[in-house]
Amino acid sequence: MADFPSPKASASFSAESGSGSGREILVQHLLVKEDDVKLLLELQQRISGGEDLSDLPVEYSICPSKDEGRMLGWVRKGQMVC
Repeated sequence: MADFPSPKASASFSAESGSGSGREILVQHLLVKEDDVKLLLELQQRISGGEDLSDLPVEYSICPSKDEGRMLGWVRKGQMVC
């Protein structure tokens, strides 16, 4: 099996604002069941192939935020636990 990040938690950094140590990163996500490896691999392949991550959560994410833009917001280094 290929070495992919754990399906438990993943973040996609889609935009940056500012510079230096005070830089903020806009975080969005797509949450799938931990044991749904087939779906995880399919989604990783689609995203790697150029499909926009913003389009996939509405159909595939199990997180309630999927209907609210899938955005976790702007964060600075050290604000999130991975």
